Amino acid sequence: MKILNQNRGVAVSFCQLLIAFIFIGFFGCFPATEEKKKGVSIDFNDPSQRKVYDFQDQLKVDSLKHYLTDQDPALRFMSALSFASVGKDISGPYVDDLVKMLKDERLEIRSAAAYSLGQIGNPRAESDLIKAFQRNDSLGLAAGVNRSILEAVGKCGSINNLKALASVSTYNLKDTLLLEGQSLGIYRFGLRGITDTAGTQLMIKYITNKNYPESVRFIASSYLFRNREIDISNSVQDLLTVYRSEDDPRVKMNLAIALGRTEAPNVSQFFQSQYPREQDYRVKCNIIRALGNFNYNEVKPTITAALGSGNYHIATTAANFFIQHGTSRDAVEYLKKGQLDSTLLEDVRFKLLGAANKHLSISREGTRGRLIKLLESEYNKTNDAQRKIKLLEALGEFGWYYKIVYNLAAETNDPIIKSKITHILGKIISRDDFDSFFGQSRKRVKGEIAEMLQAAIESGDGGAIAEAATVLAKPELEMAQFYESTSFLTAAQIRLNLPMQIESFNALQNAIDLFNGVSKPLVKTPRYNHPIDWEIFDEMSTNCKVTLNTNRGAVTIQLFSYITPASCINFYQLAKSGYFDGKNFHRVVSNFVAQGGCSRGDGYGGLDYSIRSELAPSYYHEAGMVGMASAGSHTEGTQFFITHSPTPHLDGKYTLFGKVVEGLDIIHTLRPGDLINSVNITK
Repeated sequence: MKILNQNRGVAVSFCQLLIAFIFIGFFGCFPATEEKKKGVSIDFNDPSQRKVYDFQDQLKVDSLKHYLTDQDPALRFMSALSFASVGKDISGPYVDDLVKMLKDERLEIRSAAAYSLGQIGNPRAESDLIKAFQRNDSLGLAAGVNRSILEAVGKCGSINNLKALASVSTYNLKDTLLLEGQSLGIYRFGLRGITDTAGTQLMIKYITNKNYPESVRFIASSYLFRNREIDISNSVQDLLTVYRSEDDPRVKMNLAIALGRTEAPNVSQFFQSQYPREQDYRVKCNIIRALGNFNYNEVKPTITAALGSGNYHIATTAANFFIQHGTSRDAVEYLKKGQLDSTLLEDVRFKLLGAANKHLSISREGTRGRLIKLLESEYNKTNDAQRKIKLLEALGEFGWYYKIVYNLAAETNDPIIKSKITHILGKIISRDDFDSFFGQSRKRVKGEIAEMLQAAIESGDGGAIAEAATVLAKPELEMAQFYESTSFLTAAQIRLNLPMQIESFNALQNAIDLFNGVSKPLVKTPRYNHPIDWEIFDEMSTNCKVTLNTNRGAVTIQLFSYITPASCINFYQLAKSGYFDGKNFHRVVSNFVAQGGCSRGDGYGGLDYSIRSELAPSYYHEAGMVGMASAGSHTEGTQFFITHSPTPHLDGKYTLFGKVVEGLDIIHTLRPGDLINSVNITK
């Protein structure tokens, strides 16, 4: 498997905004006599509120619709907000019902309706959202509503309204919520592949003027980071000037990647001189990635020095640089360092061996042969699955050894190894240079790998099935030509255990639909199978914390039980039962996330149930946010992730159910395979 303060003019961090939004505005619990003044009262001890939330959990949109006109503002609010979690397939009539809520007397309900309309993404809501924007709001009472509307337009609007949004220049430096809404709207447009020069220039304006709120500048930098096709070449010098004096590592991380894409010579020189001065490992990682856009010989000394870093993320990011950008001339150097430099981390050494395997020239076939024997020998000597995976990855860097990699699958029953081998085969067949690399043998090789992928699907292993089917479902590979029918795909589907293996099921369905010429693949949502246990909610407290005792130290998570109760109950139950004990962090992506909770240890396991997505208006705008991993809407179960850095592209897509309050430094040290030894719960 692969988160509101409505006071105008207060510049606060996103963390503060989130807490204010949750506990004061949307989810504040106040006596009824104060309700009108202080906000909607959410209290899950109220049977009526539990009933509405159960309807959300069951995706009963008709029942939810009924509460949109309830006299109780809390029930109206909950029903309006529930549609954000139900999914994008909500039909037009329900959109129309939500549009009416944009005129509700309660500001919180208007915000909830706007948020849900944005989540649904139906273009028919665009004009009504714009009409609901309150232009005459001199006291800023509706600033929170307007913020929600501007962001929602970015999720469902057209390029014409992107241009209109980018043209607004009347917000002053103290209009924090309006500026956030505007920049979030432009950012959300960008995530949908819709950009405009005016929007890009506005984002640059916000970044380069430090008088704007830090939250706005962060969003603007995220826009530059995420949008690969925009042109910022005329602003390079201004952005470099800002970077020099920037204090916010979030902005620096984003600017490093954005500036790297410009390939401007002064950017390379700047970051090479800047790299040794950086203290934040996340910024260093992004500088290394950015330098991949420049002349290899020019940046090589900086990257080579980074290999020796004691920080796992920096060192492995540098090693990945040589896999991606290395040269045949230096391949023997990678080999020697990988074999002989004992000062390097083992993961780094294995990656360097992979770089050597990938880049050794044809004239060095003898050297490569000895390298392969070394890798195979190391593979056969170890019983550590994580070590085997690293060696397999090094082997797979040279595509011609696909048979060697595949044959290792026949010798193992370890599901982690099976899925990794299939992943490597998929990576080989998906190479952009596949045809030129394999030359006249390309069709034969593709056919042989096709047979291997079929065998993986017929093996019955859920992880191998998902990996293989994902490859077959890539239209550009034209894999259907190698199979007489899709019967082996449907047969594999029938044998799957749902809902636990829903990811494998949908991957197979995508391949089946592609082979049969279906233009819009069917995505299966697991049937309702895991009702919310409110008795467990009563057992928890509003301040419930879960501490994961890992082999690297303790990490304490504050659960957001009043925002995402179902996910918190699920996590609490898993923790209390001892499920997480002995489970690993199977996926660690430097400067992104650490992910765990898989029963298999490779990302394709869980338990025989699923829970629903809870997509409350909460934001992944800082490190240490805890979310549920999923394979699509309503497929969550046991797997979770913790962010290394802000990840705003995950907002509204992955359930955010907690935050690390102690031990964030431990999260930054985790490596693939690290274990959760035990769990403590504090109520």
